[in-house]
Amino acid sequence: MKNKTLSGILAILASIGIILFIAWSFLKTIDIMVDFNLANVPEMEVPPIPETPELPTPSSTTLLTESYTPSQNVYSSEIYNKESLKVVVGGEFSSAILKAHGAVLSDNEHFVSINFGTESGTLNAVRAQSDKLDIDATRKNGGVFTKDTGFDISVDLINGASLATSKKEFQATQQSTKLVKFWQAMALNPPTVTRLLVAPFNKDGKFGGIKVDSVEIEYTCAEGSNCIISLCPNEQPTTQCLEEKINTEAKNSWCERSKVCP
Repeated sequence: MKNKTLSGILAILASIGIILFIAWSFLKTIDIMVDFNLANVPEMEVPPIPETPELPTPSSTTLLTESYTPSQNVYSSEIYNKESLKVVVGGEFSSAILKAHGAVLSDNEHFVSINFGTESGTLNAVRAQSDKLDIDATRKNGGVFTKDTGFDISVDLINGASLATSKKEFQATQQSTKLVKFWQAMALNPPTVTRLLVAPFNKDGKFGGIKVDSVEIEYTCAEGSNCIISLCPNEQPTTQCLEEKINTEAKNSWCERSKVCP
């Protein structure tokens, strides 16, 4: 009796062993089939990520010594030479951003005329007629300043800024805006001295209504260049400013190119 019981147990264990073996074989076969359908990938699938170069820290030159509100005839020769900023520029630049800040003193809409070198225009404005701006379109472009918005501007002098076309340009082309690269509007390439003016005006076309508290240029030099932007006193001769702010070589270069030195 005991032998029959033992034999039965052994038979059951053998059956279980056979079932487990069959199951293992089946799973192994599936693994082989799955592995057969898979391919290895290279250990390196992408190129190495280049290190991000460290960007140079921008320099900044403050050009305004005291707050001002432009005179009504600020673009007349005598007043322009007194109220515009005389800026010396030397070296090569990768960026140059004009920044200005101020306070809106009176109600209603105001705009700002920017002059740099030989180029002038109303910043981010849209001309509607030869002697009028489109206020709504200009507001959408960020060119309208009120007591609610305040007065803060940032102008990319090298890559370009949007201005309203001049009266003559509008009459000739019917284009309401233009892209101006102010850096190319300097009469001479650096080293040189150029003029800069930030002149707000109101919707009646009268200059004023905004007190300009700060004007500065934030810039970075091109690689390998020792560039400079600085302020010259309006009464100081250009040659003297170039020599003091940069060097004698800069002064001589400007004299040779401008053809105005004795």
